[in-house]
Amino acid sequence: MDISRLIFLLALYVIDVSEAASSPSPPCVPDTSHKDSWRKEDFPNPQINIDKCGRNCKKSWICDPSHILSRQSGDELDELIGRVSRSGTCSCSECSYPDGYNIAVALVPSMSYFGSDARAAAQSFAYYLRVNWDFEECDNNVVIFISRNDRKVYTESGPTAYKILTTECVEEVYNRVKPKLSEGRYSSALDEMIDHYK
Repeated sequence: MDISRLIFLLALYVIDVSEAASSPSPPCVPDTSHKDSWRKEDFPNPQINIDKCGRNCKKSWICDPSHILSRQSGDELDELIGRVSRSGTCSCSECSYPDGYNIAVALVPSMSYFGSDARAAAQSFAYYLRVNWDFEECDNNVVIFISRNDRKVYTESGPTAYKILTTECVEEVYNRVKPKLSEGRYSSALDEMIDHYK
């Protein structure tokens, strides 16, 4: 093989490799497959699995793969959650900035679980997500979990958040929004819950 041809082929290879390395990653394509039932271990993280949480490929505090909320409602709740997070005082030595509750919301059509106790399954689901998502440093995270078809809502608070958001407080807020939940007005119920939690 002629040396000039070899140099030409090497140059083409280098150009091809550098173009492949510099080309942007493929755009995020929202996952449009909808599961009817979710296991807690398979549920996506709205800060990491942005293509699977029904939020149009953007980082969010809400994971709603089956679009139980409208896009606008999800956007409005994300804004409210952000305001709550920025409105508090950091309660531990690991941070030096405003840091209220870090609230995340998970909505599923139904849960996949063993046994007959849907309330215990919802509690387990919410706890699993709070521990595994863990978006903060000071145990002030809160997960609001809704399983629509199971008709279960559970709020799981981290140890620091629990000092204020006790079981009694959460139950009081739940009782206020229960009529909205019964009517399927999840966005309005979540808005009121988050507003009371701040």
